[in-house]
Amino acid sequence: MKKWAMLVFISCFSAWSQSEVKTSVFGDFRLRHEAIESEGVTGKDHYDHLRVRARLGVKSQVSDVLNTEVRLATGGGGTSTNQTFSGTKNYDVKVDRAFFKYSFIENALLRGGRTESPFLSVGENSMLLDSDLNFDGASLSYILNSNHMTYQLVLAHSILSENSTTTSTSTVYDTTLNSAQLAIRYASEVQTALLTLTAHSFNHVKNNSVIVAASGNSTTGTFYTYGYNVTSVGLEYGYKSEIPVTLFAEMATNGSVSQENKAVIYGIKVNKLKKKGDWMLMVDSRELEKDSTLGALTDSDSFAGGTNGRSLNTLVGYNLDDQVNLMVTHMTGETLIADGETALDRNRVQVDFGIKF
Repeated sequence: MKKWAMLVFISCFSAWSQSEVKTSVFGDFRLRHEAIESEGVTGKDHYDHLRVRARLGVKSQVSDVLNTEVRLATGGGGTSTNQTFSGTKNYDVKVDRAFFKYSFIENALLRGGRTESPFLSVGENSMLLDSDLNFDGASLSYILNSNHMTYQLVLAHSILSENSTTTSTSTVYDTTLNSAQLAIRYASEVQTALLTLTAHSFNHVKNNSVIVAASGNSTTGTFYTYGYNVTSVGLEYGYKSEIPVTLFAEMATNGSVSQENKAVIYGIKVNKLKKKGDWMLMVDSRELEKDSTLGALTDSDSFAGGTNGRSLNTLVGYNLDDQVNLMVTHMTGETLIADGETALDRNRVQVDFGIKF
């Protein structure tokens, strides 16, 4: 299967490069050293490992209104494309993205296939949806610009798991996600602001088998105990200067349950990585209660990922060159924070060397 994926990728690139279609190659490489302390995990209370991520893609502008993108990536996919160094065995390489973008009318954009996330996130945070996550499905976006204001409406449908087994019947259902987001952005010469109102309705989750793992959510055996209908409000404020500063916060609630149903993040970003010598600092504090959202989709690094945890994350980055950066991230937090459970410490340090092209 991996050989076929590579063959298709090379064949498509060869055909596109010989046509009049505008085609470009892009990608990134990241080498990571990671040190993890996990209280209460036998044999893994403290350990280090090396990981690599490599992604290679092709973008094509088929016409003025139609674009395509195909990208390959290492790792298992989902919320992580990292590959742990573990010997001489060849790495897994899979199709990470394969989708089209079609602007069939002015201001509207249709995406279909295995797509990038169509949603805006305040502070580019990954509390509810991991930054490595791509979606199998389709989305429709409509953008309207007026003076200093931009309004964006997104409707999306995604398949999360095919043919999930239920506890009560022999019937199987696809676990799907229907989403809607309204984003309002203001931008002037010195200030920016962003408001996001988002609703995620997860279908056929309650009493269905877990997606990969429980990831912090309440379960009965290997089946989800509750459903998830998550609404969130995000707010971001930015001040443009020689050293730009951005403040952001987001709160989410799962309306399908009445307790352990909230998630919150707030943070600050200082400066940006654009050219050689640039630096940046980002600090955020987050807490996701046990059933605040579907844990299989959340950030996979903070407090070991999923829900039912809290973390204070600090990231420092420096551009060694225009396309080369060094980043250090420290995460300190706890997992198993729900009432009646014994909280355990989770600490993680990541040192990343990255190249983009």
